[in-house]
Amino acid sequence: MRGNGKVYVVCAIDTEGPIDDKRKPEILNTWERVDSLIKGITAKEFRSAYVDSSKGSLVYSWFILHLTGFKTNPFNRPMEYNAVYDHYLDEFKETFEGNNDGIYWHYHQPAPSGVGNEWCRDWTHCTEYNNVLSHWILDRGFFPSCFRAGGRIEDDDLSNWLEQWIPFDYTNNSGNVNWDKKESDGKKLKEVCDWTRAPQDWSPYHPSKDDYQSPGGQKRYLFRCPDLDSPVHVITDEEIRKAFGQAADGRDAVLAFFEHDRRDNVSHKIDDVCRRINDISKEYSNVDWFYKNAKEAAQLVCGLEKGKKARFDIQENKNNQFLISASHDIFGVCPFVCAINGDCYEKVDVLSIGRNKWITGVMEGDRLKKLGVAANNSSGESSINILNFNNCNLIHKEGMS
Repeated sequence: MRGNGKVYVVCAIDTEGPIDDKRKPEILNTWERVDSLIKGITAKEFRSAYVDSSKGSLVYSWFILHLTGFKTNPFNRPMEYNAVYDHYLDEFKETFEGNNDGIYWHYHQPAPSGVGNEWCRDWTHCTEYNNVLSHWILDRGFFPSCFRAGGRIEDDDLSNWLEQWIPFDYTNNSGNVNWDKKESDGKKLKEVCDWTRAPQDWSPYHPSKDDYQSPGGQKRYLFRCPDLDSPVHVITDEEIRKAFGQAADGRDAVLAFFEHDRRDNVSHKIDDVCRRINDISKEYSNVDWFYKNAKEAAQLVCGLEKGKKARFDIQENKNNQFLISASHDIFGVCPFVCAINGDCYEKVDVLSIGRNKWITGVMEGDRLKKLGVAANNSSGESSINILNFNNCNLIHKEGMS
């Protein structure tokens, strides 16, 4: 009898661009070197070296970083809004879209010191994340459905913030992790993040609002996605067998892992894990396995229908407030609303005035350049509307997600 479960393989790439660290020559320090790596691992022959049960080729999930809000840049990293996003889409949009790759969000919270390579556990000392989303929405018409925290750093503050906007979180880093390993800023991993209590199987869970590591009543799904092969964690054959064994027992599994876009040996690591998944799959002839992007894997394992995207209507009233209504339910309690006000990008608070209806506070209409409204639905389908005051047209934009 064939098992009911399936294995969905998610290859996540923390997509950050070059890092010029003289102490570590193996790290790619120019866009030319990064581009060469990406061209290699996205080539048809590389993707199709080990095909899945449907003869499908390797799919990537690109978790793109905006490294902004810092005061220093010790390793000459791309630190402008949209810098990494624009580079990747300028160079690789065709191959991403042609192979069903997904584009999502990777975020590093700036530390209070402002030092460009320092990890930060405090989600509340600044709100740079609002600036990142505002720039993405208003500049590029994009809103992410999936998230990965920089440095694997999550806590209840971040978890509860994500609960408002992002349905799929691939940050759970539980497992056989070397928590005493020092990270790039000199701190031990256990000093900056903690996943010691989180589930270690290959199933997503709804986190608790009081403890992100415990299953609870939140709507968001949290997925395990540890390092593929690093000094702190390695995807072993045992881990791969755990995923296939889970599927053989009738429970779908999301075998997710992450790498970076900045080391020459990434191609070897990805090739190696795909080979091992292929080989181990033969031990489980009753289990089908598939390469999927992060959003599709979440939809499949959670049994989520794609559903209808919300379309937003935006109307200005006589009090210089904006009334926002959605044609269908959204994931959170309200959409993410933002504006370009003069030369500033800002998040705009809204008040609920009925089901799928919200109102802004009083806006300075003579200084407004754009007003953007974005949201996901519960299955991760993104919707964006932007009111452009330069030409007074309401335009509907859909980003790649």
